Amino acid sequence: MQIRETQVLYALLFTVLTVLGVAAVGARYFPGLRVRAFDVIESLASAAVFVVFYYYGDIAYDKVAAELGEHVAQIAIAVVAVATGAFMHWFKRRNLMLYALIEVAFGVASAFSISQSMNTSSILLTQVAALVGCAFIVSRGLDNLALTQRPAQ
Repeated sequence: MQIRETQVLYALLFTVLTVLGVAAVGARYFPGLRVRAFDVIESLASAAVFVVFYYYGDIAYDKVAAELGEHVAQIAIAVVAVATGAFMHWFKRRNLMLYALIEVAFGVASAFSISQSMNTSSILLTQVAALVGCAFIVSRGLDNLALTQRPAQ
C-alpha cells in the first residue's frame, strides 16, 4: 500500500472516531441533542468526501483540467463549494447542536493542521489569517451551541 492510501485510511479512521466521539460526548453532556443515525451517517459521509478530496483533489483537478480545460475545472470547484455550503445550511437547520459540535471540532482540527505547517523562519500572513479564521469558526460553533441551550421564548 502506498503512503497516500495509508494516509487516507488513517484520516478516514480518525474522521469516523471524531464524528462518533462528538456525537457520544454531545449526547452525554447535552441532553437536548438528538443524535439520529441518519445525522451521524451524513456527518461521516461529508467528512469522508472532505478527506478524499484533501488527498486526491490535486489528481482529480489535474484530470479535469487536462480533459475540459483549466477554466472548467475552476468553475467545478466553485460549484462544489456552493453545493457544500447549501448542504451545510440544510444540515444546520435540521440539527443545530450536532452542527455546532462538528463546527467546533472542525475549527480545532484546522487550527492544529495549520499550526503544524508553521515555523519561526517563515510565518506567512495567509497562515495567520487562516488561524484567525479557525478562531472565528470555533467562536461561531460555540455561539450556535449556546443558542441550543437557551430556553425558548
